[in-house]
Amino acid sequence: MDRAKALVGEYAGQLISAEKPGLTYSICIGIKPYCPVCRQPVHIRKSNIIRSYFAHYDFIDKSCPNRVIATGNSTGGYSNAESCGQDLDEIEAFLQDLFYGMSPAFFETIRQPKPYRETYGTRPNQKKREKKRKGFFGGFQELFTRITEALFGYDEPEDDGFEGNSEQNTESEQNLSSREDTSLITTSADWLRENINTQVRKWVAVYCKNVGFMGWPSQRSIDYLTDILHMLEIRESILMDLSEYAVSTCRHNSQLDIKRLEKSYSISISATPLIPLVVLDLVIQRILHVLEKTEKFNLEKDTRYIEHKLPSNRSSCLSFRGAHRKIPGAHRLLIRVAGSVESSVNSGTRFIVFRKAAGLENHFWYNADGQSIGKNRALELHIDSDGDLTIRGRVHHTCSNTEVVEGITKVLFNKTDYSMLLLVREGFISTEIAEKAAQLALKHKHGNLNGNQALELFIKLHMAHRKVT
Repeated sequence: MDRAKALVGEYAGQLISAEKPGLTYSICIGIKPYCPVCRQPVHIRKSNIIRSYFAHYDFIDKSCPNRVIATGNSTGGYSNAESCGQDLDEIEAFLQDLFYGMSPAFFETIRQPKPYRETYGTRPNQKKREKKRKGFFGGFQELFTRITEALFGYDEPEDDGFEGNSEQNTESEQNLSSREDTSLITTSADWLRENINTQVRKWVAVYCKNVGFMGWPSQRSIDYLTDILHMLEIRESILMDLSEYAVSTCRHNSQLDIKRLEKSYSISISATPLIPLVVLDLVIQRILHVLEKTEKFNLEKDTRYIEHKLPSNRSSCLSFRGAHRKIPGAHRLLIRVAGSVESSVNSGTRFIVFRKAAGLENHFWYNADGQSIGKNRALELHIDSDGDLTIRGRVHHTCSNTEVVEGITKVLFNKTDYSMLLLVREGFISTEIAEKAAQLALKHKHGNLNGNQALELFIKLHMAHRKVT
C-alpha cells in the first residue's frame, strides 16, 4: 500500500506517501498510520531494494484489498518483530486511551471490564441481533421518551390507593431501570454502528459546517471523524462502554447542554436518537482534546526526567486499597493511587498504569488521566549500580518526585491484593524487581534479608492479611 492516513499529529486525517522524504519509523510510531479502506492500523516498511510501503498487521480479517495490493498475496501482514518498534499493542492501547480517556474515573467503575481488542469479522450472535432489531425504532423511542422525561421532568402519576412494600418497589424499580439501561445501551450502539455512513455522517457534516473542526477543510474533517467512528465500530466492547457512558451522562449529568447539541447539529432533540448523538459528540470533543495535545507534540516541554532511589518502608506494611481495573485483552492494569472517583483530574487524582507488552516489563506510567501512551513517557523500575531499587524516566512537569515515589511504594509495599505480588504474578514486573521491593518493604521490621527470603516472607504476610480480612 503506497499511502496511509495519519491518526494523530500534524498530518492527522491526511494521506501520507510511504515514499515521503523524512518519514522514519519513529515518526510513524508517533502519527499512528491506518489504512483508509479498512481503518486497521498499518506500519511502514522501508527497504533499499524495493519501494517503501505500508503493511497491515496480521489481523484475522484479511479481506482488505489494500492488503493484497501491497504484498501481492492473500496473507499480507508481518509480525511485530519486523515492524521496527511500530508495536500493534502500543497502537491498540493508544486507541483505548483515546476513547476511555474522556472519563477514566467512570470507566474505572465498570464492574466487569471487557477486552478492548476485538476480532475484525462478523460479530457473535449476529443473526439473533438482526431478528431482535425488527421492532427497534418503537422500542428505542419508548426508551428515549423515558430519558427525555428524566432530563426535562414529568408529571407524577395519580395515587391509586395501593400501599405496597416500598423496599420491594424500590428494588423492582432499580431492576427495571437496569434492564432498560442495558437495552438502551445495546440498541443505541447497534443503531450508531449501522448508520455511520448515513445519518451519523450527516450529523458530522453539519457539525463541521456549523462549528468547524481544528480549522481543517470540511471534507478532511468529515472523512477523518467518520474513520474514527469506523475504528470504534470494529471495537465493539469500547462502543458499548461509550454508549453506557452516554446513558449515564443523560440520566445523571445536569450539565448536558441540550441547546448546544441542537445548535451544533441543527437538530431537534425530541426527534433525534439521543444516545447515539451524545456518543458522537463525546467522541468529537475527545478527539479535539487529543489532537490539540498531539498536533504540536513536544516531549521536552511538558515532561521532565527524574531518577530517584526508592526508600525502605519505615512502618508496618501499608493497607492500601486503591481501586484498580484490569483489562485482560489489553494486558493492562490501572491503579488509582491518589484522589477519588469523584475527583477531577485537576484536584489530585493520580493513576499508575502498567501494561504488558514487549519491552515494557518493569515500566509504568504515572499521570492524572490514566493513559499509557509512549514508552518515552513511562517510568522504569530498575536496580542501579549501587544495587538500589530506583525509578527513572519522564513524568509530567506538574508531578513532583515525592508524589511519584509515594504512589509506586503504595502499590509495591502493601500487603493487600494490590501489591508487588499481583504485578509479578501478572508479568508486569520481574521477579528480581519484586525481590528488591520486598527487601525494602520489610527491612525496617525484619532487617537485611536476601531477595528470596524477603519475597517468601512477604507472601506469608500477604496470606496472613487475607485470612484476617
